[in-house]
This record gives sequence, C-alpha cells and structure tokens, in this order.
Amino acid sequence: MESIEKLKLENQKLSKRLEELKLREEKLEQTWVLITSTKVYKFLQILNQAKSRSKNLINALRNLQFGLQDDIATQSKFTPYKRSGNVLDEDEIVSFVKKLENKKTKFSRKISIIVLNHNSYEYTSKCISALIKNTNYKNYEIIYVDNGSHDIKTKSFLEKIRGGRKIKIKILEFKENLSFAMANNLAAKKASGEYLIFLNNDTIPLNGWLSALFEQIEKRPDSILGSKLIYPKRNDNEFPDSTSFDCTIQHQGIKFSKIDNFLYPENFDRGDHPFSVESCFKKEIAAVTGACMFVKKALFFKLGGFYEDYHYGYEDVDFCLKAKKSGFKTEYVPTSILFHHEFASQKMVLEKNQIRDNRAKNKKLLTLRWASYLRKEYLLDKIEKKFVFSSTPLKFGLLVTENNESSFYGDYFTAMNLSKYLKQIGYDFILIDKKTYNTDPDIIEKEDIDIIINLLSNLDIFNANSKINNQIYKVAWIRNRLTDWFSQSDFTKYDLILTGSTIASNEIAKTTGVKTQVLRLGADIENFKKSERNEEFSFDVVFVGNYFGVERKALTYLSQLPEKFKKNIKIGVFGKNIGNYPGLKKIWCGEIGYEKLPILYSNSKIVIEDHLEHLTKKWDFINSRIFEAGACGAAVLSDELMEFKRVFPKNSYLTYSNYSEFKSKLKYLLQNQSERQIIGSRLMRNIKESHSYLVRANQLINYIKQELNDRQS
Repeated sequence: MESIEKLKLENQKLSKRLEELKLREEKLEQTWVLITSTKVYKFLQILNQAKSRSKNLINALRNLQFGLQDDIATQSKFTPYKRSGNVLDEDEIVSFVKKLENKKTKFSRKISIIVLNHNSYEYTSKCISALIKNTNYKNYEIIYVDNGSHDIKTKSFLEKIRGGRKIKIKILEFKENLSFAMANNLAAKKASGEYLIFLNNDTIPLNGWLSALFEQIEKRPDSILGSKLIYPKRNDNEFPDSTSFDCTIQHQGIKFSKIDNFLYPENFDRGDHPFSVESCFKKEIAAVTGACMFVKKALFFKLGGFYEDYHYGYEDVDFCLKAKKSGFKTEYVPTSILFHHEFASQKMVLEKNQIRDNRAKNKKLLTLRWASYLRKEYLLDKIEKKFVFSSTPLKFGLLVTENNESSFYGDYFTAMNLSKYLKQIGYDFILIDKKTYNTDPDIIEKEDIDIIINLLSNLDIFNANSKINNQIYKVAWIRNRLTDWFSQSDFTKYDLILTGSTIASNEIAKTTGVKTQVLRLGADIENFKKSERNEEFSFDVVFVGNYFGVERKALTYLSQLPEKFKKNIKIGVFGKNIGNYPGLKKIWCGEIGYEKLPILYSNSKIVIEDHLEHLTKKWDFINSRIFEAGACGAAVLSDELMEFKRVFPKNSYLTYSNYSEFKSKLKYLLQNQSERQIIGSRLMRNIKESHSYLVRANQLINYIKQELNDRQS
C-alpha cells in the first residue's frame, strides 16, 4: 500500500511538471524571447562573435527564434505589437544597460557630435545632459545647432555647461529653420573631429553608448553605424497614438517592405522587446536612422553628405543607400543603446499638415532616386537570404489553371513539383488558379508575393483589372502553345521569359527581340524513381496521355499493330477519353492519378510517347512524361524532336518518325532485354543528374539573379 501511495504521489508530481512545461511552451509561443540577465546577454554577444566564423550557427539561431515567436513582419505593418507580459519599464532598462560590459578599446580619434535644436529646450537639455553623463570618453566636441529657435533657454543652458566643465561645445546659430539635411551638412563642415555622430535632440544616450560604437568602428573604419533605440515612457497627451510602444524597440536598423507600388523603409521589428534575441545581434542592415548615426567625416563628404532636397524624412535612408551603392557597409550595433522619443523634434518644428506634405514629397523623391536600385537589391537580398534589405523570405506565386490535386492540367503538377524544391532551398510559394487571379485583383499584394510565374498562355497578367505593379518581378514560363503567348497584350513586359526549348527561345528573340532563357520541364526524382514490383501495374508497353479529338501518332500506331504482334505482350494505355480512340478500347485502362504514375513507369518495360503538333512538337517542347518515365528507369520510345540531342545523352532513348520505325524499334526493345535496360539506365542517370526539379529550381534562381545583375541601377 505504501509503495502504491508513493507511486501516486510521483505521478501527481510528474503531472504537475507536465502542466508547467505545457504552460511554458504556450508562453514561448505567445511572447518574445526575453533576455533577463547580463549572463544571457553576454552569451548572445559571444554567439554574435561566432557569426563571422559560422553562418550556419546564426541561421540556426534565427530558425530557432522564428520557431518560438511570431515574425512581426508578417503582422500588420502599422498595428502596435501587443506585448503579453514580461515588459520592462524604463528604470529596469537603464539598470540593465549599466550592467553591460563594454570592451575597452584603444580608440582615440576625435569625435564631433552634432545636435540640432528648434525650440526644444526640454528635449535638448535632457539629451546633452545624458550625453555628458554617459560618455566615458574625453576626445569629443558637441556641435549644437540652433536651427532658427525663438527661445534662449537652450543656449543659456549650454553656456553654463561650457563654463563649468572642460567640454568643448560649438554653438552654430541659423536665423531660419533649415532642413535636417542642410543644417547637418553645414554643421559637419564646421566639425573638427575625424568622426561624426548625428544625434537627434530627442534621444537619451545610455551608459556605454559611445564605447560600443568605437569597438565596432575599429573593426570597420569605413562603415556607417547605427544604435539600438528604445522608446522611453512617454506622455499620453503628447503621443496619443504610440504610447503602446513604450519601452520597446524603436530602431534596430531600417529594412524595406512592399506597400502598394513603393518599397517602404521602416524600422523593422519596431515594438519588439528591447532585448529580444534578434535585437542582440550585430548585423549589416540596409540603412540606419539619422537619430544616431556614426560615420567617418571624410566618408560622409565623399558620399556628398545628406541630400538636401529632402525635408525631415528619408535623408538618412538616402545617405545609407549611397553608401551601399558605393560599396560601404551600414551596420547596427546592439550594445550602443539610447532612448528615442521619435518625431518629438519634428513635432516642435512642423505642423501636422506640413509633416504629411513632406512625407508625400520625400516618398516621391526617394522613388525617383532609388526605385530601380532598390527593386534590384531588395530582390537579390531575398534571393541570397541575406536579410539586409528585407525581413521575410522570398515568396513565389505560380499561376495555374486549377489549384487542385485532381486536376488533369499539366501546369498544376509542373508548378507543384517546382514549388516543392523552391521550398526545399529556402523560399516560400503559393499556387494561384486562373479564376482567383481574375476575380481577386488584390491577391498578389495580400499574399505578399515577390515573384510571379505565369505558366498559362491564356492568362494575361497585365489585363485591365490587374493590380500587379513594378515591385513584383514577373516571369513567363512557356512550356507549350508558343504562338498563343504572343497574343498577350504586354508579352514583352515580363522581367524574365523562360522557354522549354532552344527553338522556342530563338523564335521569341526573332519575333520580339527579347532575350530569353531555356528552362525545360523535369522530374521530381524523390517521387519518380524505381519502386518495388507491382503486378497490377506491370506492362510490357504503356502510354499515358489524354485525347481531345486531335490525332495522336503514338495512339494511331499502337492501334495499327497487328494482333499477332500484340498477342504475347501486355499493352496498357491510360488517359482521359482514350477509350474513344479508334482501335484502342480493348487496351484502354482508364484514367490514372498522378500519384500512381511512378509505380506504373517503374513496372513498365517501355513507355511510348508523342508530342502534339499544335501544343509542343512544332517548337520542340519535351513533355514531362519523358522526364518522369525516364527517372523511373523505363526505356522511352518517342516521336523525334531535335531538342533530344541537346538534352539527353546518345543511346539513352529511341525515336520514331513513321509507323514502320515505330513497329521495328518497339519490337527491338521487346526482344533485347539487356539493351532495353541499358538504355533505361542511361536516361535515368542523366535525369537524376541534370533534369530533376531541384536542378530546375536552382536554374530558375540563377536566371533571375543573372537578369537582375545585368541591369543598370
């Protein structure tokens, strides 16, 4: 009895522990991973140092993080992140930052810290007081820019500091309120430091903010650095729409998101926990905010400084893009930490309608200057999985007739096979059927598709109802019906045109002048492969296809075989309506599901193929069944295409051009088992090596990269 009670007690303990673990798992799914101790933070710093030695490690950690928490980029881009507990307050953040160990550096270069002010004494005084208090470095100067202010409080405050401490403060006074770009450019010219820091007056530098930047700039002296900026606790009346972000990340770098026809620069993962895993890694980034930007003075002027046609918006993004295009890096430093009110200084300078008008003008200017470059870099960034310009994986949308496993349309299975391997090499995808595309013009934007691949000659993606825009990369993949594609209204507007044969590619170049690439069909070799013996699907000769009233050479020749020839062999024909083909009713086996084709091909000695003149033969498009049957080791006997010689090795297939050849070669294959097996093995090996859909997926990616890299930005 005693032992039973003990077991019951142990069982209760285990049950309780299990419940605790379940609760913990649920909590991890709902909240961001939190860093709650300096030891953990230090561990992440060590991991970050390993980043340069092991890209696999950082990718593994990212995958782990995304498994534990929702990616904020997939949520509404403008909806505040709803935090679910474990939120730090401002004092806890300050206390935490004080405990961080910043590596001592030998950096001794002079720094010029530029602070603009326009009637913002309250913010500016707090900013400069915190700067002085939390800057454990002597060789710096503050350049205070009075940008047409009316009050004298700030200047008096600075005079008092300048008189009482050994801190060099330069005061520049402008009679009018100049733009952010113009005022900072003028101040930079007056700077005596070798390095510049542009610092918004509504920031509060925290302990070690500058030494962390020194540590990184020693490693990369020609980089542009940005800090981690955190929202402080703010006044609800002053910031009625954004206090839900208080004590969360405001900035850990700038990335881009597609919104309508614009690549929108945004502080990615805004609203994240201030010490989430992602925010604790140093990283290359597309741009950093001008609220705290560290750059070598010589580099700043080499790049032309801030572009002065902007007015309080995108000056920093534009500058960083100039740096990127010139080959310089822009990096985020997670241990340089400041509070940032964001827009507080702008609100002191501009009225609401001015802010709105400026944003529209700045957006137009950024598009004019950078649309082509950004589109190229944004896509290449996603393709190469760098996540410098973007936060989300590359996503393909494939247009098909029907998105249904029971479909008999070949485009569906082609799209599914290609997509499977696009997913395998790290990309997302969605199949969109023709009806959905035509009835829901917003589908491309809703699904956040980057690259659209049209497999349909009868779907004009540029039709009047289409909302496909310049940010979407557009691919046409022509696998049949070449002349039908020419009837599309804007056929030449595709970014990339792929064809299934060399002849088709040459014809398009001749007719339209457009350069194309050859991407043939292939086989899913994980599915189409040698399988175990299956008596139900064992045939000597087999044909798979459909019949819609147009003569098929293979079916005609099969029907003409004499009964004596067919007497001792098992022939099976599969496909829609083939029972209606003259002379084939007895050997018609009905329709066959795509999932059963690998079993059929593996258990068939010879697979007969043909190509319909109006669909594929005229332009030498090799149909998918040849690749799939070949991948299963079957010997293929097909009508002749010139493309075969370019694609398959010699003696890996047999062809016919008339009934006499068809009959004699079929007889030869039936009577010569060893030769038949050699032919099948050669073709199977070639398809596995050169014509799998994994190969096709990589070819597609390389073609897109090549086309993008060939462009002039």
